Amino acid sequence: MGGGAKFRKVVLRGASVAGAVRMWGSTFGGELSAANLHVGANLSMGHGAKFNNVILDGANVTDSINMDGSIFGGELLASSLHVGDGLFMRDGAKFRRVFLRNASVASNVEMDGSTFDGELNADAMHVGGSLFMRDGANFADKVFLMFATIGQILDLHGATLASLDLSGATIAGEVRLGAWGIGGRVTGWRTAQGEPGDLILRNAKTGSLGDDKDAWPERGHLSLEGFSFAHLGGFVERQGSVVARERGAEWWDEWARRDTHYSPHPYQQLAAAFTLAGDKDLADDIRYSGRVREHETQSGLNWLWSGFLRWIAGFGVGTYPFRVLHWVGAISLAGALYLWKYAKGVRDKGHGFVWCWGAGLTRLLPVIEMNKEFSDFFNDPERERLTARENAAFSIMGVFGWFLAAILIAAVSGITGKS
Repeated sequence: MGGGAKFRKVVLRGASVAGAVRMWGSTFGGELSAANLHVGANLSMGHGAKFNNVILDGANVTDSINMDGSIFGGELLASSLHVGDGLFMRDGAKFRRVFLRNASVASNVEMDGSTFDGELNADAMHVGGSLFMRDGANFADKVFLMFATIGQILDLHGATLASLDLSGATIAGEVRLGAWGIGGRVTGWRTAQGEPGDLILRNAKTGSLGDDKDAWPERGHLSLEGFSFAHLGGFVERQGSVVARERGAEWWDEWARRDTHYSPHPYQQLAAAFTLAGDKDLADDIRYSGRVREHETQSGLNWLWSGFLRWIAGFGVGTYPFRVLHWVGAISLAGALYLWKYAKGVRDKGHGFVWCWGAGLTRLLPVIEMNKEFSDFFNDPERERLTARENAAFSIMGVFGWFLAAILIAAVSGITGKS
């Protein structure tokens, strides 16, 4: 049926062809109805063929389907399509609405360089190989790949998308939004009207994430709840994971915040990936950033308690608890200055500032007795060395020391529920 032939309405419902079906370069002015068609070899619909509405629901093609360079002016309905090899929709092909729900393609699905003016619905599609939607492909309407399974790579680099929903999808290999070492542009997220595009990764799973820092949607247009990945940097070269680490915790925190609905899951995934890559310090920074964002979502007593944990003990994450030493140093120095300047007992005995600092540190850390002389100095029931006001001030200082210790213990022991 190829070679530039012209047809109006063609009905092949339930037909069975032992060999190939060829429609290349031809024009189908009406509907091509081929639901449940069985083709024993290739189905060729490429080379600039022109179609209106095409129905391939339930069709079974033993080999590949080629639609390269063709124009589909109406709907392409191919739900539950079965393809024994590859599905090719490349090289400037133009589509309106396309339905590939529950379709099964044994090898690759390739859409490089094509235009989809309407919705592309491929929910629950199974691709045994890779799904290529790259190199100038333009998806002006919503793309649905909910609960799709892809055996190798989902490659989007160099494509422009208005909206992509990967909720519940599983990509065994890599999601590629612009990978190092292979050239090409990064993924763009824009609607036909120039508005920011959306990427929904809710509960999606992939083995690796090969991205570029400029390949992500804007803040408020990214959904990351439940998104799982094992590695960062993709499979191109090891350089990828190095570049991902070089962005630092601040950049990855901003990435997670592009999803305006807080969830600890993206931070947990990032921390696990960086730990696996051997960068534990960066993983700790990511965990800390996640706890900071959690604190920002809290209110009331939870916000107050979390604030103490944050500023005093760094939520108990990594080396952040050492910030309690800053508090110890600042408070003990303030106490030393107070003693040195105002305490009569200090001036009478000629003690210097260093001695005052040791005394103040002992008072702040009541569990640790650095020098018995310091302890005896504060044991002054007759008020010979300290006035009532000075005694009260250093009693409060001792209470604050117990408070610092309690916060530190709570943070590092896991009582705070650190992630």
